[in-house]
Amino acid sequence: MHWSDIDPWPGSPKVLAAREAVLRAAHRAPAPSRIGYLVSVAEGKSVLNCGAVGRSRRDGKPNLNRAHRAIAEAASSCVAFDINQDGVTILSAEGYDIRLASVTDPNLSSIVGDGYDVMIAGELIEHIEEPGAMLEAARTVLNPGGVLVLTTPNPYCARLILDHVRQRVRENADHINYYFPSGIAELADRHGWELTAYRGATSDKHRSKLRSFGSAILGRIFSPDIACWTYIYELRVTSG
Repeated sequence: MHWSDIDPWPGSPKVLAAREAVLRAAHRAPAPSRIGYLVSVAEGKSVLNCGAVGRSRRDGKPNLNRAHRAIAEAASSCVAFDINQDGVTILSAEGYDIRLASVTDPNLSSIVGDGYDVMIAGELIEHIEEPGAMLEAARTVLNPGGVLVLTTPNPYCARLILDHVRQRVRENADHINYYFPSGIAELADRHGWELTAYRGATSDKHRSKLRSFGSAILGRIFSPDIACWTYIYELRVTSG
């Protein structure tokens, strides 16, 4: 049931209460590691991993996305794709099954195949102009009951909030959107998906004891998600 079936006004108290109920049911405790959680989702499954080409911070040359190596090792089978032609060529030569494709291509299944248990789009949706097209393409490659896993920066993270109020820019310049839980639930609804679970994830990088302590205190006062740099969303198809 879409919120418009409850009330035509999206700001209606009944509509907002219904959306809050959906989010409360889907919310999970934070994961200690984004990559670690993706590996657990991929373990023993047939996986399609989006955007597997990474880039060196210093020279800009393409290399293997750090998460993809771990995901590919955990999955029973794993196909990857990316829009970076040089990166696809390099990684194919290294033995990885990686194709040249866009996550918003309506003909994605003709390039990467179909019948996957899991499609992972890690730190990708914030870069693309047509997120709805990505959800439509994902429908064509997953098994019935398959899961689309999205990870994206948490706009409610304390660090990002502080950066904004201090007028500091440390965000990737290629990001064009932030996504929040209610927005992902709405995007899913519009394209025949359901938000079944979401959680924050702490940084995969080493954190100082002082920062960890500060995050723990904030998490007790507010939501524990305030210390999480990333949100992980899991979606399932609800309609054909």
